[in-house]
Amino acid sequence: MVQKIVLSIIICLFFLETMRTAYLFQGNISAYANKEDYFNYFPQLLSEQVKGKKIALTEAGRFGYFLRNNLLYDLVGLNTLHTSKNSSSKEYLQSIDPDIIFFHSHVTVDKNSFNPCGGIDFCSVNYESISKSFTSETNQLLLKDDLSNFSRIKAAPISSFQYLQDNKDKYEIIVVSYLGDYVHFYAVKKNLKQIFLEKIKLKLKMAFELKNPK
Repeated sequence: MVQKIVLSIIICLFFLETMRTAYLFQGNISAYANKEDYFNYFPQLLSEQVKGKKIALTEAGRFGYFLRNNLLYDLVGLNTLHTSKNSSSKEYLQSIDPDIIFFHSHVTVDKNSFNPCGGIDFCSVNYESISKSFTSETNQLLLKDDLSNFSRIKAAPISSFQYLQDNKDKYEIIVVSYLGDYVHFYAVKKNLKQIFLEKIKLKLKMAFELKNPK
């Protein structure tokens, strides 16, 4: 009975967020957010290319709405039953074997020392270059097998980095500047066709061009 009530609440919250997103995206897209950024455009552009993929993600509002034709796994737990009861974990990601992982680094990376793209909007990075800018707390948390005692917002990026550490040869990682900092990470499976990865980068380029029209 309790499980049914929890599930009903989760479904209602997801429905309300979906309706809110759909309403706000009608008309002028910039009305959705106070600060203009690529993420106002990228999910909608990406939806034209990405369908039927397994996507693990932390930003499940706009991204979840436009990418709803995929299998979505919300690592924070608002829209996914498993992570609404349990923190995200490396084992959970292994069981999903996602095609794409999209997450906000939260406070795991020292933004003052992490400048992998030299000021440009986005670039590909390897795990080793990211790890050099991990905070001391992040390095400690990466050694933990159980993240259940930590907030889901913190557990989500930590478990994502744990998973990528073990599977770094399977994914290409793209880091993107969001509101001035390199905090958005997209890990895309390398075994997908190369043209698929290039089209994702093209959609990112288009999103930044829409953000900064000439």
